[in-house]
Amino acid sequence: MHDIKIHHLPILRNHLIEIIGETVECKGTRIRRMAAREIVKRDKMMLNASERDVLIAEIADLNCRLACPSIYFPRELYNEPMPYSADGILFPVLVHLVRRIEDDLFGWGWHPEQARALGLAVKPGEELAWPTSPDSYEIKDRQGNCRVFYRYS
Repeated sequence: MHDIKIHHLPILRNHLIEIIGETVECKGTRIRRMAAREIVKRDKMMLNASERDVLIAEIADLNCRLACPSIYFPRELYNEPMPYSADGILFPVLVHLVRRIEDDLFGWGWHPEQARALGLAVKPGEELAWPTSPDSYEIKDRQGNCRVFYRYS
């Protein structure tokens, strides 16, 4: 993991999400959401170039601790909100929902099951792009083509 490419922020972020996602892939919603929040907490650390080597060690440590979350994260698991089930939602999409848009969606009046439906609408190789209105969100594929997901779909 000490390859020079990993020192580029987007690659480092993707590595973090991929590694942690593999660890929590078959876990329940509460653990997957808690893991997503732990990744979001590390976003600020990723922005600081001098701490990237520390972050690589932190990724390894977090990955080991997430293997036994009830031992290492009992308080976080107990306090983790579960507004909707994360079953079937790709982990990178769940991280994006938790990181950036979940609060906006709920602020715009989306129901938890509508936020879940948005997460389920994103297929492998796609990503959430941006809101087109308070009632719709764009999903972008690998070629850059966008399709709109409407909350009342």
